[in-house]
Amino acid sequence: MELDAYISIGRSGLDPSDVAKEVINSIPGDRLVLETDSYGQSYREENYEPSSIVVIAKNVADIRGVSIDTIEDITTANLKRLMRISH
Repeated sequence: MELDAYISIGRSGLDPSDVAKEVINSIPGDRLVLETDSYGQSYREENYEPSSIVVIAKNVADIRGVSIDTIEDITTANLKRLMRISH
């Protein structure tokens, strides 16, 4: 990406629309991170909190056609690089 930016997927990763899937699939793997927005927000009458990151990761994995382990590895590495965490 020209701006050296990272793209974060939160609750939008639960959107079943073709547009959302297209966007999620268009994000380069080395620029993808996940988030839950903030504590205690709801989406489609479900509450999302930090532990909901697993649900978001699973949906992103399904959309991208990879395992949840792959998404966890990719997004963990990206977040460490973004935050300049070396280990």
